[in-house]
Amino acid sequence: IVKGICSFHGTNFDSLPPGFSFSGAVSLAVYNNELYAGGSQRLGPWPYIPCSANIDKWNGTSWSCVGAGGPGGTNVINAMAVYNGELYVGGNFTSMGGLPVNRIARWDGTQWKDVGGGVTGSIPQITEMTVYNGRLYVGGTFGNAGGIPAYNIARWNGTQWDSVGWG
Repeated sequence: IVKGICSFHGTNFDSLPPGFSFSGAVSLAVYNNELYAGGSQRLGPWPYIPCSANIDKWNGTSWSCVGAGGPGGTNVINAMAVYNGELYVGGNFTSMGGLPVNRIARWDGTQWKDVGGGVTGSIPQITEMTVYNGRLYVGGTFGNAGGIPAYNIARWNGTQWDSVGWG
């Protein structure tokens, strides 16, 4: 039985590992040859990895924590993308591994970092992200990115935010 996340081996689907329950996974990305999974609840096999808190990584053999963990609680990691050699995660959270952030954070393989002040608004969250023409684009429900007006879509150039039209 496959529960929530699986691998394909050319002819068959298998769970990671068999019996692993991953019903809360909503976003995936490959970073540094490991599969990262983010979502809406503690992820991982039972008993849960203590520092999981809504994000884990799979090295091909086992699941493990990402630093001090993710946002935890009812916070959701909706989207992930690799940009400029770092893993970016977006959602509705206000901290990542204990670091205060505004709905977006980046992982350099060792620690979580802020992304230029993140996004803010009345009920802000990031629901999508992608890399296009050398920039990271994020979409969701927000009114500002890094303190500048950005109506539900913004782009990050690695050092600062920029609005994208009227969103």
